Amino acid sequence: MRQKTLFLWLGVLFIVALFLVFLPSTTTQTITPKIPKEETLVLRLGHNTPIDSALHAASERLAAHIAQKTGNKVRIDIFPNQELGTDDEMIEMTREGRLDIVLTPTAKLSILEPSLQYADLPFYFQSREELYEMLDGTPGRMLLEALTPMGLVGVTFWENGFKQFTSNTPITSPLDFQGKKFRVMKSRLIMDQFRLLGAKPVSIDFHATRQALQDKVVDGQENPLVAIYSMGFYQHQKYLTLSDHAYLGYVVSFSAKTLSTLPSDIQMLLMDTARDITPWEREETKRKETKLLEAMREQGVHISTLNSAQKHAFTAVLAPLAKQYEDLIGAHIISKTEALRLEKNPQPHSVLIGLSSDLSMGTKVAGLALKRGLELAIAKINAQGGIAGKKVQLLAMDHKGLSTLGVRHIDEMLSKPNLIAIFGGLHSAVIVAQKELFHTRRVPFMIPWGAARENVQARNNHVFRVSVNDAHAGPFLAKTAMKKGKKPLIIYEASIWGAGAYESMRTQFAAHGITSLQEISFLRSEQFTSHEVKKALSTLHYDVVILIANPVEGTQILPLLAEKKVPVIAHWGILGSDFFAHNKSTLAQIDFAVLTTFLFDTTPSSKSLEHTYRSAYGVEEEILAPHGIAQAYDAMGLLAHAGNKAKSLEGSALIDALCNIEQYDGVITTYKNPFSVQNREAIEPHLYRLSTFNSKGRLVPYDQGAQ
Repeated sequence: MRQKTLFLWLGVLFIVALFLVFLPSTTTQTITPKIPKEETLVLRLGHNTPIDSALHAASERLAAHIAQKTGNKVRIDIFPNQELGTDDEMIEMTREGRLDIVLTPTAKLSILEPSLQYADLPFYFQSREELYEMLDGTPGRMLLEALTPMGLVGVTFWENGFKQFTSNTPITSPLDFQGKKFRVMKSRLIMDQFRLLGAKPVSIDFHATRQALQDKVVDGQENPLVAIYSMGFYQHQKYLTLSDHAYLGYVVSFSAKTLSTLPSDIQMLLMDTARDITPWEREETKRKETKLLEAMREQGVHISTLNSAQKHAFTAVLAPLAKQYEDLIGAHIISKTEALRLEKNPQPHSVLIGLSSDLSMGTKVAGLALKRGLELAIAKINAQGGIAGKKVQLLAMDHKGLSTLGVRHIDEMLSKPNLIAIFGGLHSAVIVAQKELFHTRRVPFMIPWGAARENVQARNNHVFRVSVNDAHAGPFLAKTAMKKGKKPLIIYEASIWGAGAYESMRTQFAAHGITSLQEISFLRSEQFTSHEVKKALSTLHYDVVILIANPVEGTQILPLLAEKKVPVIAHWGILGSDFFAHNKSTLAQIDFAVLTTFLFDTTPSSKSLEHTYRSAYGVEEEILAPHGIAQAYDAMGLLAHAGNKAKSLEGSALIDALCNIEQYDGVITTYKNPFSVQNREAIEPHLYRLSTFNSKGRLVPYDQGAQ
């Protein structure tokens, strides 16, 4: 019996020992993927560079790290030098899930997503280090997020290096480009870069560039050192200028379809590892560039480096490009870059003006109009010596139409010691939430676009509006509708703005004996569809429509109204985007009018502002949201006038001075006593007007018709 018991205990101990031997170590960093043990997950990575490139070396490093961290359960097979196809073909393969990882030049991706021209902006970044900070920070995150709708998950920016100039003659200043022909890739921004330098851009395929240089078809070109050396460009160009003027970045993207099939831990491992390799890849690029420079110098190439003064000269000439391309790259991205610069390099003898508006979503056109109106006014003010002897800088933030984000902006702006005023824009619900924060600090809150009555109230003695007020705009629209029909229908956004405008119109109609109004309300949201509006329209009988909507919803609703061909009178919210471009065919079918306060080409001052705008931003097409530009321009002018009159930038002094302006010549009107203690409305009802689009999309007076 004792012997049986002993054997039993020995057996138990043996089983326990086996369990302990095979128990996984708690110190290993290996991640075991949630895939069958007998299988290996194979991912494919494609890129367009040769095997001796830093990008290929980084790809191999990524593959090795993933294999090591997963115990060889995940393998990455690499296909360099366009083995799987062109950049465009590999992008499409990745979107479809036939390729798992792709390295793509930002210049190529910018064809699909224009914001990626950010890296092409010449002499825009003050140093390599600054560009890296931007790409690895919030601006870079914004750029990568823009790829998501394409089925790509952008993770990080690797590189093929910064672009340099090669030429037949030395390049040390912008004057050296005058009259020369330079090879460029097919890019409007890059072509404009060389035009600003006085050169003639010639679009030539990359692989035909060497022959073009040899045949003297062009006098020079720009490319990273890797391309200059590997393609033999230096053999036909005696001079190489190290300018670091623009960046040939590569986006590391994963297929969204592929990632969606992987366990979450493997997804994170892949993306985190790619990011971790980024600094190494950049250093490897610089290391290879050092060797390439030595090789080219040995072969007789004259190599020079632009000093800070020379770079400054180029920056001054090419500075307009960032503003001209802001709408394509994204006002939210450019504004965030400017904000980060202001934070890192504060100017001690300047004051700050804040702008919180939608710069990236459905009404981003309005946000850019406000920003540009402020910029033009600030440029004029600074040229005249600033406000009370202080130069003015603009800090613009993108609230995306969200009240929570807008409130956060105000809180952040009010914490800055040199801030003297804040401008809010378009979305009245955001403005109403924002204005409550000013009670703790007396700083003027200027409203250059926002019509809700609640935006300005007696107790908010810090708020000043240079915009219409729906207490008057509603009756204006109602009176116009009564001239067009006897059975009005009001379609309005169920918000502070829409509901307030509806209420003021209802009162106006009631005063004229129309007490039973037809109405349709809707909620503004990303999920909005016109289905419910269409259903409601089918049960109503109307002969004129008043539309109170922002651009996204307005664009869906307008075609429904065109079916009946009734007159449509719109509040100006629809002008927050390129409404004409999205509704051109529909607008041609109906009698359409929209509320505005300002149009170009109607007075000498409006013509002057249009000329200044076109010159500053290189705009040839029709200018969008002109009233937003003009109202921001005049609001900034009124603020500066008050500050100079008060000779003080302290909040209470500015508010008092604004309330005591006797006269100011703006572009909308000559303002006489625009503000007072009791009145904070600078735009009087007699300035309200109806406009319409002509056949080219230009806003013109309504009585001129769609010519």
